[in-house]
Order: sequence, then structure tokens, then C-alpha cells
Amino acid sequence: QRCDEDAEAAIAMQALANLVSPLSKCGDQTRAEFLRDGGLDILQERFAQYVTAPAVAEVCCRAIANLAQSAACSRRMAELGTIKTLMEAIQAHTDAALLQGDACRAIVNLSQDGFAKKHIN
Repeated sequence: QRCDEDAEAAIAMQALANLVSPLSKCGDQTRAEFLRDGGLDILQERFAQYVTAPAVAEVCCRAIANLAQSAACSRRMAELGTIKTLMEAIQAHTDAALLQGDACRAIVNLSQDGFAKKHIN
């Protein structure tokens, strides 16, 4: 929450992406706790803040894609405007292949929830 430098924010977002990964043994529980504790609000705030920094935006997209494995997280991210910020990241970084891939994976995962899908369309 207190990352003020791009490098610090990128490291924090990568750690988050790893914690909530579907490959993580405790990924489901960590996603639920992150939602419960208001982490998605902070994530969206930081994602919007660093959307122009490709290194940070890339790992934010990765974390969002992993969090979107949870329907409840997908709904909350749709409410917070995370989908709009994902689109801004895609448009701002057309030459960043990894960011584009993670952002598309996030959109696909978000679209698995009906409420979030309405925000995508």
C-alpha cells in the first residue's frame, strides 16, 4: 500500500500475482481474503496510478487475471472500474506483448462472471 516508486510497486504487484495464482496451493483462500480485506480497492487505486508505467501495469494485469479466477473478485473489480483501467493499459502499451497477454487473460477471466461481462461489453 505504501509503494511510491515504480520498482517497489512492480515487486509488490508481482508478489500479489504469485499469492493469488491459480497454481498457488492457497490461491483460492488468498483471493477470498484479499477481497474480504479490501485489497481490490487498493489494487485498483494503484493500477490507475501506475497504468502509464509498463513494468507496473504488466504485473497489475497479471494479478488481476489471477484474482479474476474468483467470481466474487470479478464482480468487485467490475464495480471498481478495473475493466476500464485494463482497457487504458492495453491502449497505452501497444508494444508490450506480456502486458497485452496478461490484460487479455484478465478480460477473459473477468468475462466468466455475468456481472463483470456486462461491464466488458
